Amino acid sequence: MRTVTPANPVAVAVAYAAVCVVWGSTYLFIKLGVAVLPPYLLGAARFTIAGAVMLAVAMATGRRIPRDRAVIAHAILVGILLLVLGNGFLNTAQQHLSTGLAALLLTTVPMWNTLIAMLGRQHERLAPIGWVGLVVGLAGVAILVKPFESIESSWFGVIVVLLAAFTWSLGTVHARRRLAHIDSLLASAIANGTAGPLMFGVHLVLERGQPAVWNQQAWVSIVYLALVGSLIGFSAFAFITAHMSSSKVGTYTYVNPVVAIILGWWVLDETLTWRLVLGGVTILAGLLLVYFSRVRAATWPPR
Repeated sequence: MRTVTPANPVAVAVAYAAVCVVWGSTYLFIKLGVAVLPPYLLGAARFTIAGAVMLAVAMATGRRIPRDRAVIAHAILVGILLLVLGNGFLNTAQQHLSTGLAALLLTTVPMWNTLIAMLGRQHERLAPIGWVGLVVGLAGVAILVKPFESIESSWFGVIVVLLAAFTWSLGTVHARRRLAHIDSLLASAIANGTAGPLMFGVHLVLERGQPAVWNQQAWVSIVYLALVGSLIGFSAFAFITAHMSSSKVGTYTYVNPVVAIILGWWVLDETLTWRLVLGGVTILAGLLLVYFSRVRAATWPPR
């Protein structure tokens, strides 16, 4: 059974805060990006650049790519789950949803993290107060999606962003179980470097013929998402994945919407409705219960 790797509490807190703020801001830049580029082409450009930069930094700082093929395979799988599927679905959903609503719907990640982490040989158990928090958080999600704000949402967008949450959770739990002992920058470089070409392949198959405008808005979105969203955000995420329990790692998605809603309102003039406020407050209440709950790892007999 693998336990959470010890780390400096200050470093964990700083990395967690970085994920909360940085990834909260990426919803705005994804929205700007998919306004001029197809979703998977945006992801392909973002992760190709991010993977190359991460690999260059890793080599410059003396890190070595793991020789274990199983480790590389796990990192590639994480890249597929988190980025090709999770981020690709999110990019697609943001063509149909406001930034704040997309971010709020992605708060189902802690629920999926907890349920998935309870399966298998290394599964975790969430204390009762944590389950109460998950239920409260889901109640907030229900407030957001029924009834819809017709101008800001669609059933297609909601379904796709929930699929993004599920695949992201699969990648989160798998990364914690299989890559906790691997340098977070190297793991991120492999995942991003894998996702870029794969997403370009998806673009060629599914998005052929869709217009792509390579203007300043497109490049600003790509550069911000690659260097800030991926290089800083994903590296910090890989770090906290190794040093926090799965159910608590996912709670960053409760903070992201606050950043996303503020930026969406400020930059894009998105409407701040009573439903977003009420749903967001309800979800944040669930966050507090989940985050401060005690997670217990269950013991399985060795094979």
